[in-house]
Amino acid sequence: NDLTDIDDNEWLEVDDKGLPLNIESKLYYLDESNRLRNKNFIDDGSLYRTVGNFLWKYSQTYNLIRNKFSFLLIKVRKSVQDDFDCIYCNEFDKKHEGTWKKMELIMKASKDISDSNNFNIIVTIFPTREQVDIKEWEKYKSFHKDLEMVMERPQTEFKEILDSLDIMYIDLLPDFQRLNIDNSFYFEKDPHWNVNGHDLVARKLYDYITDSKII
Repeated sequence: NDLTDIDDNEWLEVDDKGLPLNIESKLYYLDESNRLRNKNFIDDGSLYRTVGNFLWKYSQTYNLIRNKFSFLLIKVRKSVQDDFDCIYCNEFDKKHEGTWKKMELIMKASKDISDSNNFNIIVTIFPTREQVDIKEWEKYKSFHKDLEMVMERPQTEFKEILDSLDIMYIDLLPDFQRLNIDNSFYFEKDPHWNVNGHDLVARKLYDYITDSKII
């Protein structure tokens, strides 16, 4: 999942197959003490940046207010919608055509490695919270109300790539949708799985692996 994370890195140099030889993160860097730092918080020596960095590092209250304010600002500024990566929207594939191509290159390279070493590769496709819970989906649609969306678009595109490369995959969306009761698998304030979500995934992966007779 997290297809758009590919765009968080710049492929500075590639080999003859188009695979990366040199990658640089657009978000993070190592400082002089080899500590991981966020590029959005580079200290330019100004009082504003110094105070802001200090609060960002050490104050949970500051981060809570900052995140809440950012979300409210996005809701107020309707024009910002177009800047978001709506993975269900028709325009996503046009905007991220290069991202899908990189994903295909990565999947093909993974398949080549598995084939050359005589083992199987299985890709697990994780559903998002809004794909699983209808209330979350309606909330998401209201935020992007001017955009045409198809809920299963990401899975459809990704599975076409995997099928073309003859890679086995597990699509967890149907099971999550069938068993969901009032957002039972995700945190209320966080889009990740809660303990119920992790339990469901563990059971489904076990069932798939044992039923497929690949071990």
